[in-house]
Amino acid sequence: ASRGPSPRNPQCNASRMVATAASYDLVLYGATGFTGQLVAAYLKAVPDLKGRRWAIAGRSSSKLAALAARLGLGDGLGSI
Repeated sequence: ASRGPSPRNPQCNASRMVATAASYDLVLYGATGFTGQLVAAYLKAVPDLKGRRWAIAGRSSSKLAALAARLGLGDGLGSI
């Protein structure tokens, strides 16, 4: 039986995340990890992404905000 949404159930926000992710051309999951940070820096420099909607995603909103600030990603970038 399903217990429903809870902080310990990572699937509780799955439908919200899928709906949110669908509004972006590209979503980088795990952006706050070592490799994710390298990929985010690379994606920022890719000319083909100019004018495209992309987002960073991770478990910690404070780490996502810090990454966005550190890379100068600004308001045009979403975070999930």
